Amino acid sequence: MALCLAALPQLVRAEPKYDRPPDWLRKPSPNDLIALWPRDALARGINGRAVIHCKVSEQGALFDCTVVEESPAGAGFGQAGLALTPQFLMRPGIKDGKPVPGGEVTIPLNFTGLTRGQGLPGRTSLTISYWYDAPTYAEVAATYPARARTQKAGGHVTLNCSLKKDARLGDCDIAMEEPRGLGFGEAARKLASRFKGPLTLQDGKSTKGLDTQVPITFAPEMLADGPPMTGHPHWTATPTVGQMAGLLPKGPRRTEALTVRVMLDCAVVAEGHVDDCKVESETPSGQGYGETGVAMSKFFAMTIWTSEGLPTVGGRVRIPIRYDLPAEPADPPPAKP
Repeated sequence: MALCLAALPQLVRAEPKYDRPPDWLRKPSPNDLIALWPRDALARGINGRAVIHCKVSEQGALFDCTVVEESPAGAGFGQAGLALTPQFLMRPGIKDGKPVPGGEVTIPLNFTGLTRGQGLPGRTSLTISYWYDAPTYAEVAATYPARARTQKAGGHVTLNCSLKKDARLGDCDIAMEEPRGLGFGEAARKLASRFKGPLTLQDGKSTKGLDTQVPITFAPEMLADGPPMTGHPHWTATPTVGQMAGLLPKGPRRTEALTVRVMLDCAVVAEGHVDDCKVESETPSGQGYGETGVAMSKFFAMTIWTSEGLPTVGGRVRIPIRYDLPAEPADPPPAKP
C-alpha cells in the first residue's frame, strides 16, 4: 500500500526579494492524509489526486487556498486537500530581519494505495471560510500561554473538531501544534467553544456531525503595544456603485477625467463591520473625498476569522478606495427663441 503526499510543494517566489526565502517547517504525515480521505471515495475503493495552490502569510500559515486540479472530478479529493492545508506550516520569508508576507505554494496530494473494505475511517471534513462567531483579538491575546508569553514565542495550532447541532464546535483534538511544549494546543482548545459555523450546507442538509479543521495562530505581535494585526480577511460586504456615487462630494463640473484614491484606517467591530475610520491619505486632497470614504465605511464588512487562523474583531484594517471619474458633459447651449 503506497501512501504519499507527492514530491512536495513547489514554491513560487514573489517580490519582495528575501534575505531568506520561505521554507517548509511542517508537512502533514501520510496518516494525516488518510484521516481526511473522502468517506464516499474510500467506501467505493476510489483513489485520487488533488493539487492545491495557496499564499503564504508573514506567520508562515497558508491562506487563499484553491483547488487547481482534482482527479477524478467530484470525488471529494479537492475538498479533502483544502481541509488538509491548515496542517501545513512554513518559515516565513525574511527581509531586513523581519518576516514578510509573500510567496505562493503549489501542493500536489496523491490519495493512492487504498482499496475498498480496508477498515480505515475516512470522513467528510467541511472547510469553513465564513464563521458566524469566533474569538476576538482580545480573547486570543488573553489566552496566550504564559510560557510562550514569557519567551515572546509565536505558535500555530490546528484543531480537528466536530460540529454540534447548534454549529458550535465539540470533541476537538489537536491535529497540529508547533512548537510543542509551550501550551499553544491547550490554549487553542479553550477558544474552541467560541466558534460557530453554518447550520446547513448549500443543499440544505444539516452540518451536525461533520468534522472541520480550525487553524489558530498565536502571533507575538499580540503581546506588543502596536496596532493589532488582522491577517488576510475577505470582504463579505462592499458598497455598490450606486452607494459610492450617492456619496460623491458636490462641486464644479469636471472638465477632465479624475482618478481619486483614499486610504482609510478603521477598527473592526462586531460581525466584521468597520468603525472609527480615519483618513490616512487622499488624492486629490481638500476636495471632500476623504470624508466621502469615511461615510462609505458603513457599507464594508469582513470575515471575523481568517484562513491563516487570526481574529479580525478588535483589530484594525486599511481600506483602499479608488474612483475613476469621467469628465462631465458640458451644459447644452440655451434654446433659440
